[in-house]
Amino acid sequence: MRAVFEVMGVTNILAKCFGSTNPYNVVRATLTALGKSRAKGAIGAIASMLSSESDWPIRVRAAEALGAIAAGSRNARAVKELSAAAEQDEYALVREAAVKALARVDPQAARPVLLRAADRDSEPRVRKAAKAELGGSR
Repeated sequence: MRAVFEVMGVTNILAKCFGSTNPYNVVRATLTALGKSRAKGAIGAIASMLSSESDWPIRVRAAEALGAIAAGSRNARAVKELSAAAEQDEYALVREAAVKALARVDPQAARPVLLRAADRDSEPRVRKAAKAELGGSR
């Protein structure tokens, strides 16, 4: 949890974890909570985690949180990082989450990325998600 908040610039935090104390589970839960809170100030930090985190489940949660927080904002940083993840991440679940999130953040900017994913992604579930976000028009 501390790692997530330090990336956001918060250095003085006290928190209590209930349940799992596994660091990956705590970070994933923190990202999920941030997504639900719609904390706009977290966009840059979560975008950084999406592009730099080595643990793919955390990148999935980062994409989901970014899609929730930046929904409809057309935030350039969110669009950039989600586009990169949708097209370049080695894990299909990250690409799928990024495709869905990108469509929420900026449908217009997402369209070319979604078209490429629908046509070229190696994973059927990513192609299916991209087609669904395009409205089934492919």
